[in-house]
Amino acid sequence: ALMPYSNMGKTAQDRPTFWVYVPYTNQEIAQGEFAIQYADRSDLYRAPFQLLNTPGFVQVTLPPSVPALAKNHTYRWYFKLYCKSDVSESKPLPSPTFVQGWIERVEPPTGNSSYWLYAENKIWYDAIASLANLRLKNPQDPLLANDWRVLLRAKGVNLDFGAPDTFVGSVKF
Repeated sequence: ALMPYSNMGKTAQDRPTFWVYVPYTNQEIAQGEFAIQYADRSDLYRAPFQLLNTPGFVQVTLPPSVPALAKNHTYRWYFKLYCKSDVSESKPLPSPTFVQGWIERVEPPTGNSSYWLYAENKIWYDAIASLANLRLKNPQDPLLANDWRVLLRAKGVNLDFGAPDTFVGSVKF
């Protein structure tokens, strides 16, 4: 998951975007599930999804039908994948591969909503989402590629995990 090393990050968005690196194709994954929960772990939103065919960075954005995250509240989220090789008609789904984290909605910073402004204010989910969306639209831009490497290696984020810079797009709910 593209989030701070502590698994706790901030957003200024009422319906934030989460980015996850997935090394699998949709042929390898039987099912995916995304959920965001209140601090007591009751669901705010839970939905199955389908991956796109290409491995790489995928995004999950909360749809407009999901209630807005409340400011100054913390939420738990997770992204689960169930591999096809582990699934059969007669057995329940096995234990998934998953990532989870925590997110807090905060006041947005004043100024132009750039990824650097978000990063300077430690609003990592929005910094990552803003820059990842620019990379998705401009995959060959060397300045954005450099900014991406710098952002992922920033103190507190430490996401230099060597994954290829393939930006796939959104999962399909």
